[in-house]
Amino acid sequence: MEPSARSSFFQKKSPGVRRVEALVAVMTWKDRVRIMVSILVIATVIHINNVIRGAIITRKTNMMQVHGMQAPILIARSIAAASTLPPAARLADVMGRRALVWLSLATFIGGTLLETFSMRLTLYVVGNGLSQMGFTVMGLFIELLIANISSTRSRIAYSLVPALPVILATFVSGLLVEVVLADGFPLGWTIGMWCFIFPLCTMPLMLSLMLVARRRNEGSYCSGTTTSCSSSSPSPSLISTSTPASPRLHRFIRFCREIFWVLDIVGVALIATIMFLLFFPPQFAGGLVSRWSEPAIYVPMMVGAALIPFFIFWEYQTRHPLIPLPLMRHRSVWAPLAIAFFANCAHSLQANHIYVFVHYVLGRPNRESTVISSLDATTSAAVGMVVGIVIMHVRRLKVFVISGTLLYFFAHLLVFYSRYWATRDVEPAVIGAQILLGAAAGFFPYPTLTSLQAGVDQDHLAIVTSFFSALYQVGNALGHAVAGIIWTQLVPFKLVDMLGYQHGTQALLDPAAMTPNEESTGSGLAWAARRAYRSVFLYNYISGVVLAAPVVIFGLLISDPKLNHHQSLVETLPHECDEAVKT
Repeated sequence: MEPSARSSFFQKKSPGVRRVEALVAVMTWKDRVRIMVSILVIATVIHINNVIRGAIITRKTNMMQVHGMQAPILIARSIAAASTLPPAARLADVMGRRALVWLSLATFIGGTLLETFSMRLTLYVVGNGLSQMGFTVMGLFIELLIANISSTRSRIAYSLVPALPVILATFVSGLLVEVVLADGFPLGWTIGMWCFIFPLCTMPLMLSLMLVARRRNEGSYCSGTTTSCSSSSPSPSLISTSTPASPRLHRFIRFCREIFWVLDIVGVALIATIMFLLFFPPQFAGGLVSRWSEPAIYVPMMVGAALIPFFIFWEYQTRHPLIPLPLMRHRSVWAPLAIAFFANCAHSLQANHIYVFVHYVLGRPNRESTVISSLDATTSAAVGMVVGIVIMHVRRLKVFVISGTLLYFFAHLLVFYSRYWATRDVEPAVIGAQILLGAAAGFFPYPTLTSLQAGVDQDHLAIVTSFFSALYQVGNALGHAVAGIIWTQLVPFKLVDMLGYQHGTQALLDPAAMTPNEESTGSGLAWAARRAYRSVFLYNYISGVVLAAPVVIFGLLISDPKLNHHQSLVETLPHECDEAVKT
């Protein structure tokens, strides 16, 4: 049973919040420079790894002869990340921000080792989900650290620093992908080497924070409150000291029980189970022989749907829901969350098979396919940094969010036009659509997150940031699920219809055999395979355009407070924030 007495966890500042406030109080501009440079190093590794893994997934599924199963892998990554973020944010508040680093490294290394040695799709999906969980937790740690050390006015410029390496990573990764996907290069080593690279790249950031922590402990900031500032032990609200004679084991058991409820493990397990049961079975229901009538497909989906009322009931009655429900009454909270969900759902629909489209449909080599696939992220980083600098002077967010959402909608229209007419003559249009998507992403996602963070106090910063990122991942999972259903339901029949049964099944098992090239493009089997892929991708792009429309609507609904030099507008300008929320 959940404890009847309400924990004081949210009634006063949590130990993690007090600890980070103590760090910021003694932090100098040199410390901030060291921290941001260290973040830049970590972000570079993450971006290069993500681009390489995108190509490796295609290669790995081809080796397992399950091409088209990228969607289950991407769904597993998104669900694992989404279900990890809210409890990770609570853990950061209870145990401190640095606890996220150790959680990130543990899950990433374990998942990468599974990916390296797995030759079955199930193990590979689990490993990929764990490694993505590690990257996601590290991303949350970086977002929280930036939010703690920056003001609302400069936060977007700070937040774009981790995105800058994508400009270099896009082109470097193109060269690396060309090397690692070459015949004879050990694919296992390509994955496994990150077990050493990623932990090493986190060391500069940890050392920078340790230097600040040592100065904090030596200074006078924590005098009189040494226990709460310096100690890494949990809050007294979590481990009761009212009975000094109680055994250490009993205190530890009580601590674990409190952590269980504060992290809402039951709610996390329920939402992860629901998403797995609803999103996964349809990915295996397609093919030349439909499996929708099999109990293994529809029974899990029925169970997942039946669990939704139980999840809602649990969240209403638990004392520590995944997100404090009173916050959801404010437009400044639910509008940015809705933007995160719909924007990433629409994006993942068109991005799910972008590498496949460029490589197999347009017949471009690995290096060029990787670069084109990453152009939107590159443009987003460049445009976003310019927007962040402009916002520092304008001090308003809504005009940029509205402009970005409108541009995002028109970018999806261009994606629909350019990729549906998939011939070499419109390749510049495909590249232009990628660039326009990136430009739109530079205008509204970061200002939207800043608007959300500015509307809450320090105590709720971690949980709303994690919930924003979680809905980002849920949107990705839903988009990948829809794209996967479209692929598995339509591609097999289109290939068999256009190529015949023998060549159609060959294209399903080995798409490289049907890859257009200089000799084959425009004739024979390659031309028929390209038409089959193009006709299926059309449904992805139509779905993306439909889901981009709510992004524009919710962009009109976010609040527009004036930014200042403080970490949160709630603590410094409460009346202005309240008016911004109501209007």
